[in-house]
Amino acid sequence: AARGRRLSAAQILFLMLLPVFGAAAAVIFALANEPGEEQRSHLMRAEKQEGIMTMVLGAEKSVPLEEALMINSPRVRRELMLSMLRSDPRKHLDLLAFARFNMDPETAHYATATLTEVQRQIQLEMQKMQADLSKDPDNTSIRISYIQLMDAYIKSGLLEGHLLDRQRLELKTYLDSIPQEVMTQELASLKIRNLLTLQHAAEARACGMNMLDRWPRDEKSWLEMIGIYVETHDEKGMLELKDLAGKSIVDWSASGRERAQYFWGAVSRS
Repeated sequence: AARGRRLSAAQILFLMLLPVFGAAAAVIFALANEPGEEQRSHLMRAEKQEGIMTMVLGAEKSVPLEEALMINSPRVRRELMLSMLRSDPRKHLDLLAFARFNMDPETAHYATATLTEVQRQIQLEMQKMQADLSKDPDNTSIRISYIQLMDAYIKSGLLEGHLLDRQRLELKTYLDSIPQEVMTQELASLKIRNLLTLQHAAEARACGMNMLDRWPRDEKSWLEMIGIYVETHDEKGMLELKDLAGKSIVDWSASGRERAQYFWGAVSRS
């Protein structure tokens, strides 16, 4: 593996004054090498995230961080290091996972250490919220915050296999505990997505129909039902939904109507 760029005394002093995460990020990206297959997989996930941070390398050019990792330029790496030092590692988990599989052992070590620390902090936050809920079980605000943290943990990529499945089941339990009168569309959508991932199709349909009952004019309810029928390959249900929409008053946006018509146009009565 290629050796990392040697740091000057001034740079070392600068890094020592920064948080632990900053120093780890600096080492990770100063030593970054060409990506392997597993690294490319993490980059593809990072590219799908909205708002990927960019580095300005001059008035004429901006380079996304995941591309900068593959540029063998000391100047780019210095600017990349500074960008990462000023940011929250949780915003760049896929990039850290990308560096974790680097051919250089030091790069892999520091990336793994940073991800482990992020995971530890999330777990501590969850434990604190669980303790708060045990003291005040009727506090809906804390319950919703805990649900949102669980959802972020699940999406982080830090969990795999049975640990991920277990977390999804716990998320389901907490979502089921939310009273209907305080259930928002956002929470209902999260509940549906989690149920579909767990392959609980019947419960997902019931939750979708409840959205239609509570918010019949909102296109989000209809689009969620369309998503459920697409995910479960339920053509009969899709046809029934299409007929129901034709008899209902729905506040469609141009993009929402286009999406609905795209899927409804793909089904027809036999």
